[in-house]
Amino acid sequence: MVLVAGGVFWPTPRGEHHPLVILSVHLAMLQTWTPSHLTDLVNAYNGPSWSIATEYAFYLLFIPLIHNWSRTWWWKLPLTLAVPVGVVVAVHLTGWTLSRPTGLPGYEQVLYFHPLARVGQFALGMAASLLWRRLCPRLNVGRVLGTGLELATAALFAASVYYSHPVALWAWKIPELGHPVAYLLHSCSMTVAGPAAALIFVLANEWGYVSRLLTVRPLVRLGDISYGVYVLHLPLLHFVANNQMAVACLPGWQISAVYWAVLLILSHWTHVVIEQPARKWIVGLWPKTAPSEGSGRGTVFALVRSPSARLIGETLVLVAAVLAVGAYVARSHFRFVNPDKAEQFVKYAPGSTRDVRFGDAYLLRGATLHEAAGGVQLRLVWQTLKSQPPQFHMWVQGINPPPAEECVWAVVEMSDLGFGVQSIPPGLVWEQRVFLSQDKLSSAAQIVVLIWNKDGTQFLPSSGGPHDDHGRLRLFPAERTPAALTVAGK
Repeated sequence: MVLVAGGVFWPTPRGEHHPLVILSVHLAMLQTWTPSHLTDLVNAYNGPSWSIATEYAFYLLFIPLIHNWSRTWWWKLPLTLAVPVGVVVAVHLTGWTLSRPTGLPGYEQVLYFHPLARVGQFALGMAASLLWRRLCPRLNVGRVLGTGLELATAALFAASVYYSHPVALWAWKIPELGHPVAYLLHSCSMTVAGPAAALIFVLANEWGYVSRLLTVRPLVRLGDISYGVYVLHLPLLHFVANNQMAVACLPGWQISAVYWAVLLILSHWTHVVIEQPARKWIVGLWPKTAPSEGSGRGTVFALVRSPSARLIGETLVLVAAVLAVGAYVARSHFRFVNPDKAEQFVKYAPGSTRDVRFGDAYLLRGATLHEAAGGVQLRLVWQTLKSQPPQFHMWVQGINPPPAEECVWAVVEMSDLGFGVQSIPPGLVWEQRVFLSQDKLSSAAQIVVLIWNKDGTQFLPSSGGPHDDHGRLRLFPAERTPAALTVAGK
């Protein structure tokens, strides 16, 4: 704790923290307890994990809050809500800035992350629970009226989310309120806190058909894995962003579908393999027996009672799903074709794209464009000319008019064709598919293809067809519509 406290409160002159301090703080779940620099401490590993540290503080603050809560809520709730208000007042009195590059805290770190600034929302949920316990036994609401109340509070919550940004802009334009209040209302969710508590209160009574709908097994399972979805969604997004060239050939809706499929599968696996056993272990620390969530009901292996068998089964399902997604993405990159189909394909390819050699390694048999939803699909048929190691990348680029930068749409690594072999045989023919979205086409003047080696130090110049000074083969001029693009290519 001395190491953690000292490292947190005394960062280096550049405002950074020692890696050991960062790791210790995250393991202790203390990364939001001190108003420190945002980027190197709070978001060091997984951004959403900040809420775990903040909720950990809530559980500790729950002890003094819950003491005689039924009689003291009336002053404890306003007291907790007064903390962010005090921060806003301090901002106006001292000129406190939103963030500071030196590592000193800005008011963003306090309002958004610090537990004391968020505990008012936690106390609001406690107040909603107290109200529910007092009123629920006395209220007798029919199914129709209950459904109306559920729909009304859901609409109120949706409206608070939708209008949180306009309300924040309104506050920003008032000098007495300014950016701190706008930030508190929008980024810190204070606009939606009250409607969210009202929605939870109404749904907890299970008066109408909306709450009954939420009890169906698939939606209950989604609720079970919702925290896993929250914790894992950002690392998975970062993975997609860091490997966007691997999925650039897919339309946006397919990328979204694959992303959500993998995210839900991973969340389900972590719920079954990590969350449920951990809860069962914690409950087992007390002598009183309680129903455990690890019984296996509602999972894909409900008939298997053995925990070890369930663990193996869930792991196999996860591995199979990831392999299936990888195979799908790889197939979307390319598919092997026989020579006869390649000859048929070449007949429809523009003459400038037929039988273009790239060094003595690859031959572009032809390229065609096809209309697709939201853009066009570029299809290229390649053939290897000699036995060679899989050491090149094929790049499809959009050349934007100056001074805009070039846009890389897709990269296919030749090792994908070899599936780990040391050499690709000669005469191998395959089709490469790249999806070009309409928004990318609207800013590009040319579509080009080139082949680089893996370290980016050598490219194979094209020996035929129109090419630029860099040796890139110009496939098609990019017009603003897929139809014009297809015509231009022919």
